[in-house]
Amino acid sequence: MGRGREDQRDMGRPPLYLPLAKGEKGRKNALKNRGKKDKLQAGMTKIFNQMRLAVTRRTLRNQPTQAEENLWKFLRSQNLGVKFRRQYSIGRYVVDFYAPSIKLAIEVDGEIHETKKAKEYDFVRQQEIEGVGVKVLRFTNEEVLGNIEAILVSLREMIPKLPVLPLSKGEIKRGSPQRGSFPQ
Repeated sequence: MGRGREDQRDMGRPPLYLPLAKGEKGRKNALKNRGKKDKLQAGMTKIFNQMRLAVTRRTLRNQPTQAEENLWKFLRSQNLGVKFRRQYSIGRYVVDFYAPSIKLAIEVDGEIHETKKAKEYDFVRQQEIEGVGVKVLRFTNEEVLGNIEAILVSLREMIPKLPVLPLSKGEIKRGSPQRGSFPQ
C-alpha cells in the first residue's frame, strides 16, 4: 500500500507542534529552546564517547588484555568509591578506564608502549586528553599483573584528593561505599 498524499508532503519537515517546556508561553519559545538543547547535547558528545568510535570501544571491551581484565575486577565493583567505565572515548582516543565523576583516566600499557614512536604518540595523546581536564594515570602490564595491591593503594590515596563533579543519576548506587571511605 502506498502512502497518502498528506504523509508524502510532511516527510522531512519539522513538526508543527512541539510540547512546551515548563514556563514557556508559546510555540516560538519552544522552537528556540529546543535548538539550544540540541546544541548542548551535540557539544557533549564531541569530546566524550563519540558515536564514530563505538565499534572500536566495543571491540576493545570484548578483547581485553589479561592486565586490563585483572584491574577491571577491582574497578568495576566501585570499591574505590567512584564508578569507572571501560574503553571510554575522550576526543579521538579511547582510554582503558575512565571515572567521569572525578575526570580520571587509567591506561594499562603493554610492551608495545616501550618503543620510541609509541612513547611519542602516548605523550601527545596524554597532552590532548589532559587538555580537556582529564587526569591520566599510566600503569604497565607488569605492574598490574605483579603488584595490583600497590596500584589500588595509590588509587585509594589519590581519588579523595581529586575534585568531584556533579554525578548523573545512578553514578553511585545505594549501598555502595561513598567516595573517600574505602574498605581495607
